[in-house]
Amino acid sequence: MAFAKLTVWHSRSLLPGYRLTFRPENAGPVGTSSAIRKMTALWQSGVSAFIGPDENCYAEALVADAWNLPMITYVSARPINNPSY
Repeated sequence: MAFAKLTVWHSRSLLPGYRLTFRPENAGPVGTSSAIRKMTALWQSGVSAFIGPDENCYAEALVADAWNLPMITYVSARPINNPSY
């Protein structure tokens, strides 16, 4: 994450006119609503996209879809076959 953030910050051709910030959060225990509560707080604070979580992401993907926000996840054990997300 730090490498990606620094790459964007130091390249004038990537995301011109935008400022990239990174706010890491612990999603909490798997199988609880903790991650959705944290996503909601981040969304209410103005976050524009999500990266993660690093565990099961099914419920979180549904929330991001409902809010029409991008979500990049790097681990998901459950295949999702839905053209919306």
